[in-house]
Amino acid sequence: MLRYLDLPLPFDLTTTSVHLRPGKILHDLPSYCYDLHTRIGRSVIQSLIHGAQGADPLKYFFVRHKVCDRATALGMALFYSEGGQLRNETFFAEVLDLEQRIMAQKFRLNISEWDDLRAHVNEALEAGIVDRLRREELERRGLQMQLPFESHEIAMEGTGP
Repeated sequence: MLRYLDLPLPFDLTTTSVHLRPGKILHDLPSYCYDLHTRIGRSVIQSLIHGAQGADPLKYFFVRHKVCDRATALGMALFYSEGGQLRNETFFAEVLDLEQRIMAQKFRLNISEWDDLRAHVNEALEAGIVDRLRREELERRGLQMQLPFESHEIAMEGTGP
């Protein structure tokens, strides 16, 4: 792949300057590790789909829209909102747009509906609903937090090329 490093491309390279929300440590792992590929994460995703306390906008989104594979759609929206961002990440806007359109199509949504789903996920993340549900699910399964929930924050930083 290194031989393509200097290949000129027909679109502009952009660097992000997004606000990165601090991550939390839950049971010795960053909270975003409890995603759609874990039992804890799948349980949280189902709670969000069914309108857990504070997650009504997500519940109503899934009532209004026929989404193919709702759990995976919500899990991917959560990934793009939570785990898919790096500080000073470089990207091609056209490729990013295409990627999001493909994700929308995969779940039988148009791009506007996919953007709405991602906005609802961002709201739930900012309000602390997702991490609260993760913590509650861990506690329900008997996994006690070794340190207070709010006491650990981690930086989610990266650098672009």
